[in-house]
Amino acid sequence: MLQEEDKEKSAAASKDPEFAEPMEDVPVELNFIDPTEAYFQAVRYYLINLLDGESFNVGDLADAIITQVKVGTLVVNEGETPEDKNVLAFASILPLAIHGKRESLKSICKYCVSKASDALSAEEAASFRKIVETKKLGVLINERYCTFRYIGG
Repeated sequence: MLQEEDKEKSAAASKDPEFAEPMEDVPVELNFIDPTEAYFQAVRYYLINLLDGESFNVGDLADAIITQVKVGTLVVNEGETPEDKNVLAFASILPLAIHGKRESLKSICKYCVSKASDALSAEEAASFRKIVETKKLGVLINERYCTFRYIGG
């Protein structure tokens, strides 16, 4: 739900002559590729604000994602070399049985348990914590490039 200020900005933007004309389509060819070291910095960039600004080892998590090629992909624009391609999105599942000893995954689990404790009853939060501690689950991490601002009515 938009805040009142956002609604006012959206209403003003919709009356702006620049936005009155239909926007031109820009064709983009996308590829789904396996994560590699060449995309480490791009993946790391997307992860910086993952835990709502809480401090965690971003480089460690980026490393886990780019080395986890069994379940994960990067969405990049068409280009001949890695330098010509931009990472537009990625998704990966990091099994805790494999990556659970990484500091970054410990931070994510701690963050999730904390949020669950705030939102659930004590019994439900304890049950969730036990599930996380078994390490018989994976953490789905996905991010995307936000390219369009909301102009609504």
